[in-house]
Amino acid sequence: MFSFSKRKKTVDAATKVRKLIDLTCPVVIQCEEGRSSRRYSRSLPVMLLDWLPGESPSLQHCGMGFTTDISDRGFCVLTKFVPKLHDNILGLCTVNNAVKEYWFFHVSFKTYRREPQNYIRIGYSIVECLNDDYGSIVNPLIPKLEEFLSIPDVETEPATV
Repeated sequence: MFSFSKRKKTVDAATKVRKLIDLTCPVVIQCEEGRSSRRYSRSLPVMLLDWLPGESPSLQHCGMGFTTDISDRGFCVLTKFVPKLHDNILGLCTVNNAVKEYWFFHVSFKTYRREPQNYIRIGYSIVECLNDDYGSIVNPLIPKLEEFLSIPDVETEPATV
């Protein structure tokens, strides 16, 4: 059944994804593509977790992955995380002019393909952006996203020749 509210959520999410694409690479190379939506090659670290809409997400079953491409309708993610549910939350962070911006999307599982080294490639369609209307759900996820994205300081010694 067609729903105007679902369509509006999808259009709103597409606008946010286009902003995300612009923030990560403002110069877009024009090319011919046979798809109804353009795909942009972006490798961004993401956090994935299972979610039943209407419930608080559980941080017990979450994982990390990397986007391989992004479109205004979805994400393709390379990960070792195996989702248990059809609906997931995809979280990521961009840094623009030293300002962090967190992005959380309700995504729906579409495709799945095994890759070498026990990785899987998951295609997700975007249901909606959770940032605006679901603050009580996404705000507790920010520390976990920060944990996933943090790179520990590694002390290195100068190379000797």
